[in-house]
Amino acid sequence: MRIHVLRKCSELPGVTKNEVENKRRLLAECISYIEKDTGAKYPPVIVSPCLFFSRSAGKIFFGGAATGPIKVEDKALCIVIVSLPTLLYFDKNLILGILAEEFLHYTFFIACWIKGQTLPPKDKDKRHKPELWFKNPYIIKCYNKAQKQKPTPKEFLEIKRDWERKGGLISNGSELKLNKINKVCIPRDIKKMLSEKKLI
Repeated sequence: MRIHVLRKCSELPGVTKNEVENKRRLLAECISYIEKDTGAKYPPVIVSPCLFFSRSAGKIFFGGAATGPIKVEDKALCIVIVSLPTLLYFDKNLILGILAEEFLHYTFFIACWIKGQTLPPKDKDKRHKPELWFKNPYIIKCYNKAQKQKPTPKEFLEIKRDWERKGGLISNGSELKLNKINKVCIPRDIKKMLSEKKLI
């Protein structure tokens, strides 16, 4: 597994390096659960110092799989982005649930890429259910908890204000827009599993 914590995460005035390191270890632990259960490597994870806030949607996004490949070290990879506020404000169960959800987005994106589909088909949720990928009932339980336990608009604002007080960065995610890349590195284990599950 590869976790890349952006340097600015440790430079926030209201967040200690120890907090960041403890959460990085928790993130690695949650990822290892998923890898052990699926038998597949988790995609590279980038921990961003930003809290992603959409004014138009009026809500915060705490994590997300990239909707296209990002170029990392001269390779086009499908990655998962997790915001530092996700790690700081949520407990282990919710973090594991969010990572499980992003794993499904990741496998779905790769399936679309292999099929040459630029837009997601409408039945994507029917084809990428957690029960299809995860055997461990604890992971499925955490996934379902993450789906149901969304912060209220009031809680969103409280987290946003607290993050700003800590000196945290707020972003609309525009820096995550991706350049068109013609070739992406597709992990063999994921491609094999997609084929076995008849998703490609």
